[in-house]
Amino acid sequence: MGKGKFFAVGGMFAAVALTAVFVFGGTASGSDTAPEPEELVIPVAVVNAETRSISVSGEFVGTVEPGRQIMVMPKLIGEVISVEVEAGDIVEVGDVLCRLDAESLEYSIAQTSASLANAKQRAELGIKSAERAKAVYESNMVDGEVLNSNLSQLKIQISGAKSALEGANIGYSSARRMYRDGHNAGLDDSTMNALRDQLAASEVQRDAAQANLEELNKALEIAEKAVRDSAVDIDMAIENARLAADLSSQYIALDQLRSNLDNAVITAPISGVIERRLVDPLDIATSSAPVFIISDKSSMLVTFKIPEGSYSQVRVGDKIIVEKDGETCNGTITEIGTAVENMSGLFTVKAAIENPLPSIHNGSVIKLFADIKKAENVLSLPINIVQFKNNNTPYVFVEENGLAVERELVVGLENAEYTEIISGIGKNDKVIATWHSELVNGVRVSVDAVN
Repeated sequence: MGKGKFFAVGGMFAAVALTAVFVFGGTASGSDTAPEPEELVIPVAVVNAETRSISVSGEFVGTVEPGRQIMVMPKLIGEVISVEVEAGDIVEVGDVLCRLDAESLEYSIAQTSASLANAKQRAELGIKSAERAKAVYESNMVDGEVLNSNLSQLKIQISGAKSALEGANIGYSSARRMYRDGHNAGLDDSTMNALRDQLAASEVQRDAAQANLEELNKALEIAEKAVRDSAVDIDMAIENARLAADLSSQYIALDQLRSNLDNAVITAPISGVIERRLVDPLDIATSSAPVFIISDKSSMLVTFKIPEGSYSQVRVGDKIIVEKDGETCNGTITEIGTAVENMSGLFTVKAAIENPLPSIHNGSVIKLFADIKKAENVLSLPINIVQFKNNNTPYVFVEENGLAVERELVVGLENAEYTEIISGIGKNDKVIATWHSELVNGVRVSVDAVN
């Protein structure tokens, strides 16, 4: 018989006993009038119903996996010359896992470095040579013109040619005038022939002077263009020298070789446990096959399944308790599947284990507890206060004006500590929390404490 049911029956027997005293009782002294018995007053403690969230946990079995697992892939092809770790070893970020043969890479780096140094020296000499040529050219510039002996000589010759042409034109004009005057004067044939020869000779001399001047001007034009072109050639030589000095592509190639040399030492990308070692010394490592598998066990995951009826009660962020070999740790639900499995009719749930126990490993099967029923922000009482009648109707006693008054309840979700109160009492009711064999409806009570 439950404690609540014992309360009801005990109260009934107490009432019967009191009735028997009044009906059959007498006095010890034999007087006609019996003294009235003292009225029973039961001291009680009372509590108020409180608003809280109530949850019921379910027990599940889950499988553990690492929260993060990395397959270590080499970044270059090479022969494995040493392996530094074994399966089960704990490693930190940057720890050496294995080494690849790097002799050919070191030779290539040395060759490339030497070639780059020579190319840099040649490029610097080319720039200096071109800049010296430009400095010499600019030192010969006066008022924007180049001081050039050939040009100077040509300009002197042109000046002389212009003077000669002017003289030839004057001679030609004089000979022509003399020939015209002789013809008009009617000079004899011999004199006229002489004048004609003189005119012809002066014309030839004039044409020759004109041709000489034109040839000299053309030579000057060609010479000046050559000088101008030489200035452009100097600037182009400087630009080409600077382009040759840009060895960025060679430096990139050298950096790549050095990076490859670094990659010949394979290190741990994360901290964790070596789950598998997949290479041995003398093996050929390639960039298409892993050499190690590392699990980060600082954040382990557990996968378990819940029934469809609990699906709506489980949420991401809910806490779980994980148990292994009698020890426990906490966890948090991180993922809830959205589709029910065809075979099992269950939903898959994943949770992150906080501070995993040393006994928890990848693949371990563990027990866990998760809330599968919840009643949030509901009126509640401690479960040991609620009593039940013979027909399983829940009830409590409340204190009203010094009397114990029975209230039948409608209850909801309950766990090991609290019961959800749907109706029957309010937050301000003083619920009697004291057990007493004579506590019945209507009995007088005195409140000793309010919890």
